[in-house]
Amino acid sequence: LPDKAWRMPNTNIIGYWGRLFVGGKELRLDWKADDLLVNDRVGFLLTPAGALILFVNGEVRVRVEAAVPAAAVDREWYAVVDVFGATTAVELEPAGTPPAEPWGEGVC
Repeated sequence: LPDKAWRMPNTNIIGYWGRLFVGGKELRLDWKADDLLVNDRVGFLLTPAGALILFVNGEVRVRVEAAVPAAAVDREWYAVVDVFGATTAVELEPAGTPPAEPWGEGVC
């Protein structure tokens, strides 16, 4: 494995003090994982059009249009949870579903 999670191929990562790593690029965001509270539910969606959407408790917090080229959407992608010191537990829901559309514009 690479020394940093953002260096893993076919992986998009949101967090890292307000950053999104996608396609070898680093984007700054207004949202930070530090803002999460105990029992918050976080979802990460890659749409068929290549948009990346981050939900917190069913609300769009980050939306980046065309973050992933449409030709790459059909590749196998991996969910990576990179936690920092204050995290005591993470629970993955393999059959999770996104909130109902429309997803609107999020904070970027």
